[in-house]
Amino acid sequence: MASEADKLNCVNSNTYRLHADNLRWSLLGGYAAFLAAILTFSGGGTHTISLQDPAVTILAFILSFGYLWILAVQN
Repeated sequence: MASEADKLNCVNSNTYRLHADNLRWSLLGGYAAFLAAILTFSGGGTHTISLQDPAVTILAFILSFGYLWILAVQN
């Protein structure tokens, strides 16, 4: 028979896994929204963002690196 500690470990590990999955999907959604916004603003019109602008590329790099770093640390 499983002890109370084993049952508690099982419940806690499932709770942690669900939290980790939520975190991953939330981060991925935010990252996708950021990329979609950058690509939309770089399309055309009066208020555009140039993908050749160093500030935009540095921001994209930092956000991409941060996203991967958070996933690596979280795993």
